Amino acid sequence: MLKYISYSFFLIFLFISCNKTVKVRSGEDAFDVGQYSIAAQMLETEYEKAGSATVRSDKAFLLGRSYEKMNEPDKALLWYRRSATNSDSPSRLVYLAYALKNTGHYQEALTTFEELAKRLNDNNRFRNEIVSLHNAYQWAQDATNNPFKISLSPFNTEFADYSPAISPEGKVVFTSDRISGSDSELYKWTGRGYSNLFIADSNSEVAVPLEGPFNTSDNEGSLMYAPNGNELVFCRCFDRVGGDKNCKLMYSRKIGETWSDPQVMTFVVDSLNYLSPSFGVDSNILFFAMADPRYNTGFDIYYTQRKADSWQEPIRLPGVINTEYNEKYISFDRDTLYFSSDNPAGMGGLDIYLTYVSRGSWMPAVNMKAPLNSAYDDFGMVFDQKFKPEGNFLSRGFFTSNRSGGKGLDDVYQFTKIESQPATPAIDTTSEDGNSLVVRLSVYVKGYKVSGGQISTVAEELSGAKVSIHHDSRDTILVADKYGKATILVKLKDDPEIKASKEGFLTSSRKIKRSVIRIDSTKAVQDFSIVMNLYPILYDQEIVIKDIYYDLDKYEIRKDAVGSLDELLSILKLNPGFKIKINSHTDCRGSNAYNMTLSAKRAKSVVDYLTSRGIKANRLSSQGYGETRPIAKCVCEKCTEEQHQLNRRTTFQLVK
Repeated sequence: MLKYISYSFFLIFLFISCNKTVKVRSGEDAFDVGQYSIAAQMLETEYEKAGSATVRSDKAFLLGRSYEKMNEPDKALLWYRRSATNSDSPSRLVYLAYALKNTGHYQEALTTFEELAKRLNDNNRFRNEIVSLHNAYQWAQDATNNPFKISLSPFNTEFADYSPAISPEGKVVFTSDRISGSDSELYKWTGRGYSNLFIADSNSEVAVPLEGPFNTSDNEGSLMYAPNGNELVFCRCFDRVGGDKNCKLMYSRKIGETWSDPQVMTFVVDSLNYLSPSFGVDSNILFFAMADPRYNTGFDIYYTQRKADSWQEPIRLPGVINTEYNEKYISFDRDTLYFSSDNPAGMGGLDIYLTYVSRGSWMPAVNMKAPLNSAYDDFGMVFDQKFKPEGNFLSRGFFTSNRSGGKGLDDVYQFTKIESQPATPAIDTTSEDGNSLVVRLSVYVKGYKVSGGQISTVAEELSGAKVSIHHDSRDTILVADKYGKATILVKLKDDPEIKASKEGFLTSSRKIKRSVIRIDSTKAVQDFSIVMNLYPILYDQEIVIKDIYYDLDKYEIRKDAVGSLDELLSILKLNPGFKIKINSHTDCRGSNAYNMTLSAKRAKSVVDYLTSRGIKANRLSSQGYGETRPIAKCVCEKCTEEQHQLNRRTTFQLVK
């Protein structure tokens, strides 16, 4: 009975948002005004009552969005699955793919992204996401070799406990939405308590509200002490000008044994949202995250400097750190800046990164990898500056994660950094001549498989593929695992050549320039990954040659096509028993006769390229099809330039 009374109450519930009274009549209404906990309860009932698959899919999608907003990724995944099951919309699959990644279902996420690429007929659309999934999987596998070791702090609850800081006395101050005795109502965004600041000993299960003028009936959190121990800044979300309850940076100074009444910092703009303050190398520089709609990039990292007791206008960090995604939750350890970003190149959700200034410029951010990072949200990393290195323990600190295996939603974890013991490598990593480069080379073999007599547009992992690596005048043979991956530690003096083969597929090879391997001077062993795509042996079926396009009204080979043509060249050399036919196509602009002539010239330009590099002419034929076989089908006058470019292409097919 209580369930139905509560639901009826939600139907007539009135609440205040942006100083406007809004009547909530449906789960969608509640979602639109940010009452996600109410939306979830209403939408679940509406989902059960829905009479059609389309409506159920829509309700399930909003449920996924609601739980995502409430920071409950596993529940979000559940509903995104149901939404995608009852919908043909590619956008629903996009949400599902990211939800799979953000909960550690890497292989299923990979399959979903590849299915999306197939549906959209764009093999390159999700290339970065697919590469990041391979990286994430490998980082998770290598977690035991990482010098950081983690454990769950004892003071966590079933609620959200996050954003740790270390007080001058060495205790842990953190944010929590646990319900305390003073809470009179729930926060309708999350359905939990309003966030407040708590303090605990690192090895104690007991946490109490932070004493002082900090906790109110509003949301507070993300406190950070200044290096001098006598100042602090934290966030409070409230309305002081009759507008939205945006989060503001609050400053307080210690006077004797008490803290001054927190004041909004002078540079804060009420219409903007601020988050995660952190002092830099001294108490006169403050970093923080701010969401400025002028940039349309979510939260970015800024800093302000104090001069003559006045905080200056904030300065935004450069694009090498701030991206189109969210960068926030900042901290410092000496001269190293740590922050979190939800850039999809990470392991999923928020990942922790580090950067620093070298020769006057910020360095590209480096992912901290597992176990500090996971498929879930990982953020708020702080180092204990009073920790004294002892034995092989180099440092100690805390961070936040909502990964599975915790006690609640967000949990505070402890970490220690242990001095790495150099593992005995499979080869000698020292170099007599100083020219060798030790590389952990990972080769991912994928193949375009055949289904229903047609070649798929999305490559899949080829387990059991043979991988040959030619380097320093010798060959090393490997076999790809069930994920199509083969890894080896190699000492390179020259440019290695990689060959991949499997029965039923054309053998392919690629040569790697040593100069493209990014070198991290802090590591003895460099990491480099490469993807090898194999084409099936199937006659009279067109295979699209990647990135071989032409300029409008041109048939000359463009510079950006040389790499793909060289790949085709290597296939022909490695598979001497096969003949191929080159097919070229145009977009719809121009007359039919003109386009037929132009496409024939384009096909012949590829044949000329191949014969000039040693392929016998009797193995090659060509044909131009003009505009008769478009990939992007659109009314010519309404085609976008991207669609025209897709149709100006070259393919090849095996012929008998």
